[in-house]
Amino acid sequence: MWVLGDAEFFTTSENYTATFISSFTEFWLFRFVDDCMTYAMVLLPCYLFVACFKDEKFETDGNVEGRFNNVFLSILFYGRKFSNKSKMIQASDSEHSSVSTLFSTFLRLCFCFVGLQVTYITWGVLQEKVMTQNYIRRNSAVSNVRSYDGFQDSEFLVFFNRLVAFLISTAVFLLTKPDAVIAPLYEFSYASLANILSSWCQYEALKFISFPAQVLFKCSKVVPVMLMGKVVQRKIYSRHDYTCALMIAIGVSLFMLFGGKQSSTRSTESVTVSGITLMIGYLVFDSFTSNWQNVLFDKYKISSLQMMSGVNMFSCVLTLISLIRQGRLFSSFRFITQHDNFGEDLLLSSLSGAVGQFFIFYTIRHFGAVGFTLMMTIRQALSILISCILYKHDITELGILGIAMVFITIPVKILGNAHLRKRTNFDMIKSSCNLCSVTDFYCIISCSPSTGMIYCYECSLYDWACLRSCRTVPHISAIYCEACTAWDFLCFSVCVPSPTYTVFKLTSWSLSYISIDCSREMGAYRYMQEIWRKKQSDVMRFLLRVRTWHYRQLSAIHRASRPTRPEKARRLGYVAKQGFVIYRVRVRRGGRKRKVTKGQTYGKPKNHGVNQLKMKRSLQSIAEVLIYLFTEFSCAKRELKFQQRVGRRCGALRVLNSYWVGQDSTFKFYEVILVDPMHKAIRRDPDLQWICKPTMKHREMRGLTKAGKRSRGLGKGIGYSQTIGGSRRKAWKRRNTLSLRRKLCFGLSFICMWNKGVKNQ
Repeated sequence: MWVLGDAEFFTTSENYTATFISSFTEFWLFRFVDDCMTYAMVLLPCYLFVACFKDEKFETDGNVEGRFNNVFLSILFYGRKFSNKSKMIQASDSEHSSVSTLFSTFLRLCFCFVGLQVTYITWGVLQEKVMTQNYIRRNSAVSNVRSYDGFQDSEFLVFFNRLVAFLISTAVFLLTKPDAVIAPLYEFSYASLANILSSWCQYEALKFISFPAQVLFKCSKVVPVMLMGKVVQRKIYSRHDYTCALMIAIGVSLFMLFGGKQSSTRSTESVTVSGITLMIGYLVFDSFTSNWQNVLFDKYKISSLQMMSGVNMFSCVLTLISLIRQGRLFSSFRFITQHDNFGEDLLLSSLSGAVGQFFIFYTIRHFGAVGFTLMMTIRQALSILISCILYKHDITELGILGIAMVFITIPVKILGNAHLRKRTNFDMIKSSCNLCSVTDFYCIISCSPSTGMIYCYECSLYDWACLRSCRTVPHISAIYCEACTAWDFLCFSVCVPSPTYTVFKLTSWSLSYISIDCSREMGAYRYMQEIWRKKQSDVMRFLLRVRTWHYRQLSAIHRASRPTRPEKARRLGYVAKQGFVIYRVRVRRGGRKRKVTKGQTYGKPKNHGVNQLKMKRSLQSIAEVLIYLFTEFSCAKRELKFQQRVGRRCGALRVLNSYWVGQDSTFKFYEVILVDPMHKAIRRDPDLQWICKPTMKHREMRGLTKAGKRSRGLGKGIGYSQTIGGSRRKAWKRRNTLSLRRKLCFGLSFICMWNKGVKNQ
């Protein structure tokens, strides 16, 4: 009896233990931790590999395998840039030829609105159906007993959705073939991991809360997005933003606390706590995803298709490895084959989400973020209404009040932000550039040549708004369009067919002008280039005189905050990014004197010298050398000491090129572009890595700059024929070396044939 009792006791305890373990393993928190550990096992070795080999340089070898490996590693660590010029030219021509009318805009608006509503309402309804409804087994029809099963694996849904989105985005990207800037692949993994976890929390939350509650939680995403924006991007928000975020949070709280009746089969507390916890996780991960994607967009200027492909690629790999390790991949496919309509719902839901992404990109491009957000707000309201009708969700009066507060606050927030942004852009003096992230109007000239801005000589701003305050000042350069009689660059996008523009110099007593005949489209670079070509015009004569006087008051070598001629600096390789430095150098004009030796002055003062030295170097090349060397070309001890300090300070920089900025009767002034080869922004740029090589040290001393090549006779002059190939030595070696390649190959082939014949005999 005791033996039988002990056996029964142990059997019962084992059953309880097995039940507890199975219930614990099915708990969402355990599965979340298990998935995170799987992702960590995959990503941590990859991150260690990137940290160890990130600063290596991957040169392409001769063999195909080595070239493929090096290209892959360079894309993984640094990214790469591909261009499609023919496609770009065709696109630009089609953009100029297309004429936007009111009717076409209305049709496009209807197309975007209907596309967003159909795709995302379908996606939301099917998403709730897949996670909350039961599906009929296919073999139950044979036994006349219907059995229903529900799908519980949220990670498989994430995998399938990302797989469909990756295939569609990659196919569209390969078919369109736009100008591509591939960002480092490993940086997509951060957004991918956060996107996987946010989607998993979203699917898992539908087991505990209703779809309307989930939609309202998504509407309150502005609160964690603002918090993440302050942490990740250090943004500053206005009181209007904080007020709207508070109203949305109050509306969501009203709906969650008093919105509807919970089902009797579930525990209210556990359902509410688990659902709210999962939705908070969704909001945190999703807000990090959006902010990290903004960082990638601003840093690498990639397209939306590339972002979609890169993030979905890592998501497919991570979720696939996790499903295989936990043994849930084949069971999920088995569920698809054993249940009716589940595969169709899953595929249609994934297609709706992927196609909806393209509607998002198209809507934002044509109607902006404001129009897109208003359309999505309407979509969310319709999704709640359709979900309540189809799945019979009960909503109380306080729940309806909370929904109304949320959906009224969102349009108010959007329209208020648009109004504030418009007013701020008109009144503010400085703005932030999306390319170089510099809060200055000067970067608009350097970073966007198609944007025309006007330069005021009084306040030194590239902005047309300063004309309001500086119009009475005598020295303002403005541009006048003869087509629309506008005094700014803004008419260029409208009046492109007008071939002639007139640049005026406004003075208090007269109005002088020069006429510029430009091409069909004239941006800021072309405008500045034409101005600098006409140095004897009224505008440039006065400007150069004032600038040379200002340069004479400064030291012989001093650092400039920005290039004086941005269009010339950009042609010579300057980029408005970290790692580039501009120095302005003053060089005395005229020949050089040699000191008198042994007292042979021939009746002249000793310090005047006796012979003029005709220098092989140009003054521009000397200006580049002066950055590093303090030679006998200095004209005063004070300048010599300053040049010594500059040489010590700039010893680690490398000269890229230089250009002329002005001259007077005594001096010539040049600006020298210097690059820091140790800066990460330079070492990681595929287009600028060449200057970090050891062979690029002291380029100005070896005549490798543009001025140095001119002094060496490369490209023009009588001695050009003697320096073809890079130097006189290479030209002499090429002319005096006998090449026997054809004869040698013929001799080797004859010897091989003769040896083969001897062996056959």
